[in-house]
Parts: sequence; structure tokens; C-alpha cells
Amino acid sequence: MHTPRILVAASALIASFTFSGCELFEEGFEQPVTVYSFPTGADVSIDGESVGKTPVTVELGRLKAHQLVLNKTGYKPQKETVLPSRNDEGKGLVRFGLMEDTGLYYDLGPQPVQAQLVPDVLPDSRGIDAYSEMATIITEVDQRRESGQIGPVEHKYIVDQIVNFYAN
Repeated sequence: MHTPRILVAASALIASFTFSGCELFEEGFEQPVTVYSFPTGADVSIDGESVGKTPVTVELGRLKAHQLVLNKTGYKPQKETVLPSRNDEGKGLVRFGLMEDTGLYYDLGPQPVQAQLVPDVLPDSRGIDAYSEMATIITEVDQRRESGQIGPVEHKYIVDQIVNFYAN
């Protein structure tokens, strides 16, 4: 019963050598990874290369860690890491050979990547007069809403983040 699976793996390996050469052994077979953010529309860079805006699905090699950076105006840049880990087929027994070398015993995670962006108006620490500070920041966010820079959902999200920061 293993013959069809081995034939499929061998065919995929031959095709990969034909089209990608040694890169297959450095990064492994690709796996789709989806990146979400709240709020949506964040610019996503993976390993220093821009790949689009959230939500986005990209193909990443299974054998190495990948550094994701999400940027959106009005929010602090956020870094996420996607790491390879053994999948069910790679657990238990000692694995080696082409399937090991090309990453077929690994999956990337977390999958999907879900990032909650932090508003840039949020300070790193509270000042002496926390209430006055909070009121000033919320007034600034209200002005962004009134000018149309952000919508009502994003406004509520930012205000909730501010209130939670000062409540703790």
C-alpha cells in the first residue's frame, strides 16, 4: 500500500529538482501559511521581502524559521515567527533520507498566524497622572475617527486597548 505514496513523493522530488535545484534542500518543500491581523490591511514582510497586505497566504519552505513583520500606519510594528516542527508522520520513529531532507516530516506553525496590532498611541508606561494621559490619548483617537482616518470598528478596538492598558 505504500507504493503509491512513494511514487508520488519521488515524482514530486524529481519535479522539484528540475525546477528549484538545491534550494529544496535548504528550505524544504513549501507549505501555505496564512497571515491575519486585526485590524486588517497590515503590510507583511517575510524574511525581509514584502509579500502583501493581511489577510495573505504565502508559500514558505518547511525546513527553516521565518521572520514576519507586520506594519500598519497608526500601529507599532509587530514581529511574528513561524517555526518548523515535526508533523504526525515525522514523530516516533527515526526518520532520514529524502523525505527528511526535503521537509516532508515537518509543518510550519503557528498556522494560521494571527496578530493583534498594538496602537502607536499606547505609551510604554503610565505617567503620574494616568487619567489625564488616558483622556488625551482617547481625544486623539476620537479626532482620527472624526477625520475619517479610522472607521468605527477600529476606533472601538483602539479605545478598548487604551482602557485595558490604564485599567491594569
